[in-house]
Amino acid sequence: MVTQTYTISTVKNAVPPKVKMSQYDHDSRTIIFTVVDEDGEAVDLTGKTVTVKGTRIDGVTFTAACTVSGSTATFTENLDMTSAAGDHTAELSITGEGRLGTANFIIAVEAM
Repeated sequence: MVTQTYTISTVKNAVPPKVKMSQYDHDSRTIIFTVVDEDGEAVDLTGKTVTVKGTRIDGVTFTAACTVSGSTATFTENLDMTSAAGDHTAELSITGEGRLGTANFIIAVEAM
């Protein structure tokens, strides 16, 4: 399994990380995001639920549950994310005491 690591901010409009994947791949990449606040400090995700929520360029929405450890959220890519080639927009949705979203990130799916 391939592991890709990124840092993502809770500040909207930050430069979006680009997560590269291949069309039709699934269950072969582990994506690890370290979540930071506006000061670059790690956000404690303990006790929170983190979900990837996104929309492919063809309008289809997708989700993926994350495993949380400290300030990291980890997920495995799924077929819903990679069925269409192109740049798909997603975010991490963090729920616990209210809801907090991260800046968007791009899932860049290379055509097969």
